[in-house]
Amino acid sequence: MEKDGIQTNRDNYNREVEPYNQTVGNLHTYRKDKQQVEQEKIRQEEQKDQDFKVI
Repeated sequence: MEKDGIQTNRDNYNREVEPYNQTVGNLHTYRKDKQQVEQEKIRQEEQKDQDFKVI
């Protein structure tokens, strides 16, 4: 119907929800990246401990 220039409630709702969905997607990506960074820090600390024990 929007092709005909008629706005519908469904399309209006979708336009309102789109920024929220984008934010949720960004949050998911942020959490995933943060988890990877934390795992890398743990791995590096473990490697430091192992290197220290070897010396």
